[in-house]
Amino acid sequence: MNRKQIFVLAGAFLALIILLLALKWVFRPASKTVQKEKPEFIFEASALVKEFETDEQTANTLYLDKIIEVSGTVDDITEDETVIIVTLKDPGSISGILCSFDKSTVASENFEKGEKIDVKGICTGYLMDVVLTKCAVTDE
Repeated sequence: MNRKQIFVLAGAFLALIILLLALKWVFRPASKTVQKEKPEFIFEASALVKEFETDEQTANTLYLDKIIEVSGTVDDITEDETVIIVTLKDPGSISGILCSFDKSTVASENFEKGEKIDVKGICTGYLMDVVLTKCAVTDE
């Protein structure tokens, strides 16, 4: 083998290693919930909703992509094939908190309308309701 072929083979080998590492990083499994993570903020559901209603831009700056724990009353429970959405809302309120749970981590039977629960999740913004994803019920 001449010197040029050795450099080409070494470059190809190096490119293959970089590609494999990139693929491993891109397709790494995401954590299913935030159960073991410590929340950065703790709120009553109505207080968090009020923060977004008062100043959505500031609230997004403070809470977007952060782990937040909220306490609230279950107003509604909906589900599809993969997700359970539990809405925490005070009676008479227009807005609430939509808590999205992966169906593989919790069953809809675990929730009951009117019960008070504590939920941890990642805040993804405000769309008439504050949205928390990858939620988990806290053990308190």
